[in-house]
Formats: sequence, C-alpha cells, structure tokens
Amino acid sequence: MRILIVDDNEANRILAQLILEKDGHIAVTASDGEKALEECFGVKFDLILLDILMPRMNGIQTLRKLRQRNGRNVQTPVFALTAYSSPSDSRMFKQAGFAFTLSKPLSQKDVELAWRAYQNKSTYVIPLDKVSDKKETFKHDLIDQHYWEKIKQETSLEKLISITTKFWKSADRHIVVLNENKLQASQANMQSLNILRQNAHVLKGSSAMLALKRLETISGNLQNAAPEYILPLVDDIQKCAKASKCNQLTRLKILISKHDS
Repeated sequence: MRILIVDDNEANRILAQLILEKDGHIAVTASDGEKALEECFGVKFDLILLDILMPRMNGIQTLRKLRQRNGRNVQTPVFALTAYSSPSDSRMFKQAGFAFTLSKPLSQKDVELAWRAYQNKSTYVIPLDKVSDKKETFKHDLIDQHYWEKIKQETSLEKLISITTKFWKSADRHIVVLNENKLQASQANMQSLNILRQNAHVLKGSSAMLALKRLETISGNLQNAAPEYILPLVDDIQKCAKASKCNQLTRLKILISKHDS
C-alpha cells in the first residue's frame, strides 16, 4: 500500500516509515497538516495515518479540510495515530471521521489488524497492554525490552542513532517547556495547563515509539493530572528522563562497540 504518515515529531515519522517500508509498503511522510494536504493534492494514497495533536492544525482539523476538498484522497481511509488510547477518545475520533484509532507506539501488526477490520467493516479494539495503569508508574522498567529488541531488528544502527539523537533533543526542549509552565499550571492557569498538557502528550507519544516505557507512563499521567499533582510529576519526568537517556545511550554505545569490533 501507499501510506501517508503525518506526525510533527521527526523521530516518530522516521521510525513509522521504517516499520511500514520493512513490511513492503510505500511510506511517505509529512510533518504537519498543511504539508499533508499538499501531499494529498498530488498523490493518491491507500491509507493515511494522521497524528491528532499537532501545532497550527491538529489532526481533526486536517481531516475536515481533506474531506472538504474534492481531491484524489477525499475518500481515502484515515486512521488516527495518537498517544491517547482510551475507548472514549477512540469514540470521539470515530465521530470526527477517523476510520480507526492506532495507539503509539505504532506497530506493523496493529496497522495490519486495523486495515483488515476496516475492509471487513468490523471493529478494531486497541490492545489492553497499550493502556497505561497510572498506579503502576514506577513498576515499569525504564526500557520496554521487547519493543527495544524489535526496534533494533527493524532499524539500521545508523538510523537508530539518528532517531535517538533527534528524540532526546526534542525531549529536552519539551522538558524545558514543562518547567517553564509547571508553577502556573499547578495554580490552575488554563493557558499554562494547556501548554503543559500538549507537551506532555508529545513526550508520551515519542517516548512510546522509542520503547521508553516509564517516561511514556509518567508523561501520560502528567497529561491528565489535576493541578495539585503537576509539580511532583514534572520532577518525576526530569528524573526519569535523565535515567532513561543514560540507559539508552549506554545501550547504543554497546551496539556501536559490537558493530566496530
């Protein structure tokens, strides 16, 4: 299939593209809604994977504009690609016109199952193991070992280094924003709350794509937290990010050493 991947996070786009291309698909990427609409103007896609939370134009707005235009992809099925994974969110996305909801981290199996369900006009249910348990935050390992092994198998060492480097540069920027807004957000300032939750959402999704299970979970907790829990959760994210970065970079150094020997 020819598939368009729309995600504002570069590391997410690269990894999703690698996963789909390895399965034999032609994968094209776009970094925001406007670029996605440009791609849809010139090329007919079999499927579009559209991130929900993006700057300037979110996924729901992008889908609405796509359907309003009488172009080549006006009837192309669009799957929501998101860090949100609750049944109520999936229902909301369905009402907005998405055919299915795929929860990050993206996997070839989920795309295949959702596509098959779409063709059969049946219901695809998000796997329960992708729904975080907020009470189990610190029982998660820093790294999801199974998914990390899968990433290593599907990605060249050069690409893996590139993706990881881009992720941590982006993650560091998001954590700076969290710190800048945490005090006012903890005092229920709505503007700061929205900024904090948007950044926590992006951090959750991109952490999931790189097997950073504990960082994904804490970021998800922060995204949905009441103001009184924000300060300790931001502190938890900083500590977890530091430990996760050290762990992941150590793993990469080992891989590089083995590759060079």
